Amino acid sequence: MIDAAQHAAAAGDYAAAERLLRDAVATQEASLGSSHPDLATTLNNLAFVCERTGKVDEAERGYRRAHAIAVASLSPGHPLIKTSLSNLVEFCEARAIPLWTPPETPTEDEPLPDDEGDPSAIEIAPQIEVAPQVAEEPVLASRQPIRMIAAAALVIAAVVVIMVVAGPKGPALPPRL
Repeated sequence: MIDAAQHAAAAGDYAAAERLLRDAVATQEASLGSSHPDLATTLNNLAFVCERTGKVDEAERGYRRAHAIAVASLSPGHPLIKTSLSNLVEFCEARAIPLWTPPETPTEDEPLPDDEGDPSAIEIAPQIEVAPQVAEEPVLASRQPIRMIAAAALVIAAVVVIMVVAGPKGPALPPRL
């Protein structure tokens, strides 16, 4: 099914490729689960086809989901993680879509689903005044200790090299007069 979709996409028959890839996604989700790396690859391919057919929202969802699955299911440095991220970045940059947006903060206090009951049944703790915290300047770590450790390691390495070159007898001393 996936091979047929790749052939259809290569031939420019994106409608057939999309149909085949959607079927493959459904099959893989049912048989492999919703977090399998093979599903990530298929979603990435489906997103590519949707992008080519102008289905921008579906393409974005596909690229994002493919990358999320790859990151969650594969070890760092896996080629699919790099490929899915590269595809997502290129897609978003081409359309000026932000890669990440902060969650929306509520503008009004909306009651939670549990708040619809009797408000008198809920005990409310008294308000406690908290002094605001003052943000401090970040403390930059000094590189001096790291440099000292590196210098000590170089000295030790030099001593080891001298000992290896000199052999078990030690360094040759000039004859005494």
